[in-house]
Amino acid sequence: MKLKYLLLLSSSVLLGCTSQPRQVDASLPLVNLNQAPVGEVIDTKYWSQLDSDMYTSLSHSEFDIQLEPAYLSALGLTCRVLTIQNLTSNAHYNQVNAPVKRIACKQPRQIEGVVEQGWYLINNTVETSTVVEI
Repeated sequence: MKLKYLLLLSSSVLLGCTSQPRQVDASLPLVNLNQAPVGEVIDTKYWSQLDSDMYTSLSHSEFDIQLEPAYLSALGLTCRVLTIQNLTSNAHYNQVNAPVKRIACKQPRQIEGVVEQGWYLINNTVETSTVVEI
């Protein structure tokens, strides 16, 4: 009885090792690509700095903007995390605003029939969070 099970097990292992896996054709897109860019366009004067990993910050009169290295998003877009600190303090409350992290991605856009790559601030998935302490 044990010999039958051993023979069946060994033959199924050998059979599994000799046959090829199925060939998958991934030609059918699962989602339709949105042709319109998502988010708010960033001023074109910053695009060259966002394109280069050499820059770690952007100069702005009202904000201190720190740049993290570029990465490839799940949608295939080149993106960077921006840490934005408001330089103007709120004198009424005697406090400085906390830094905010935003994502900027490079997306194609079409203007007058010409397609160009531009940088956009992506909308946050979570707009606000509320912390309640009791």
